[in-house]
Amino acid sequence: MDPESARILFVDDKIQLHDLIGGMLEALPITMFYAQTGEQGKQLISESSEFAVILSNHNMGPGLTGVEFLKWVKEHSPKTIRILITCGLDEDSMIDMVSRKDIDGYSLKPVIIDNLISQVNTAVLAYNAA
Repeated sequence: MDPESARILFVDDKIQLHDLIGGMLEALPITMFYAQTGEQGKQLISESSEFAVILSNHNMGPGLTGVEFLKWVKEHSPKTIRILITCGLDEDSMIDMVSRKDIDGYSLKPVIIDNLISQVNTAVLAYNAA
């Protein structure tokens, strides 16, 4: 997959964040897709081509947490780079999840735009290199 066709899925129950995150990443050569729940994200993954990167909020109301969703992604799309975005977990927990390979990376809220752009760009490069 070349960078021009890198598909990114952002999963968050707050629709206003879809435009915000999409706007932050618009400088990258990617195509954004959005879901409001882990279940919607699972459906998108099941019905379409593989995503290079999935960004998921952790706290999404009733249903799957971001961690549970990203563990499902690991089983069903193992090449996809999984990044958790949260303010509800401490950094030590996030580091532990990365070391257990539950997630590939994380971003703590409030998200710093330049850091997120760099993180997604690096993830797309890693996905393309795999």
